[in-house]
Amino acid sequence: MTYEEQAEELFERGSDKELKGEYSAALIEHEKAVKLQPFDIRYINAAAILTRTLGMYEESAMYFQKKLVLINADLGKNHSLAKQVQGDLDRVIIDALKAGGK
Repeated sequence: MTYEEQAEELFERGSDKELKGEYSAALIEHEKAVKLQPFDIRYINAAAILTRTLGMYEESAMYFQKKLVLINADLGKNHSLAKQVQGDLDRVIIDALKAGGK
């Protein structure tokens, strides 16, 4: 099995756990997928959203920043998707500040 296939299997397993509300377990699977395929935006996005959901704002900001760098490199910083991800990153930073910098 290739790294790509392994990562996809982990992503699917994580997505199933997420649907069941098992967010911590889902995050573990998504983070493993990111390690195997560090430039796959789907895996990075899943980890970014779950870390935000779990109140792990520093980690979430790191994932959203990584996603933003990849999108900027591929599509340019003025692309609508880049602007959307920048907004996601900004909201995570605001959430962190509201939570006391956790």
